[in-house]
Amino acid sequence: MSQGDIKDSKICVAREFFKLLGTRDLLFLGISGSVSYDPEPDDDVDIFIITKSWKLWITIIRAMIIRRIHGLYPICLSLCLDSVSAKKMFDESRDFIVAMDSLHVIPLFGDSYYNKLMRGSKLIKNFFPDEFKAYEIPVLEHARFNLQNCALYFFSAVYLELKGLIHNHRYESENKREKCFKTVLGFHSFYLDSIKYQKLRELHQEPGDSRA
Repeated sequence: MSQGDIKDSKICVAREFFKLLGTRDLLFLGISGSVSYDPEPDDDVDIFIITKSWKLWITIIRAMIIRRIHGLYPICLSLCLDSVSAKKMFDESRDFIVAMDSLHVIPLFGDSYYNKLMRGSKLIKNFFPDEFKAYEIPVLEHARFNLQNCALYFFSAVYLELKGLIHNHRYESENKREKCFKTVLGFHSFYLDSIKYQKLRELHQEPGDSRA
């Protein structure tokens, strides 16, 4: 199977997942990670989600259930943000790898919103000025506090932390430490920060730079 065929097959898996997930509470869904570049046959399909404010964990739980019920195990919810944290990331991050990966993301839903968010940001303007255009910046919504979203966050946090520890232990025992990752959780964000990604970040970090 050619690399193009591998990429196409993984994009098909992501499209199937998106079709099942639907657009409720979603602002954007795309494919990030290795599939947005040149994937290998055993690579996960990294999903990048942006939801409405205070709707993140409701969406994550729904996505996890769909993944499990339909056996879509290549799907990895590697970067999940709500509109608050997405705006903050693109405004405040000084990470070259984040900027580069953002330009490679394959949109499946919310292309217009994502383009405005990304190419109208300080992050892209800093590293890729040729890509920067005078897009209208999305207005940050001020949604009400959602108790259900908070309850689901607390319910999920322990499970996801434990799941991460189990996976990392397995990778260590299989001598695949480069696949290990740190689970980062909050009310407005959930993402997996891999050892491989951390090393890439270090390679592009200049002395004295404190990119986050």
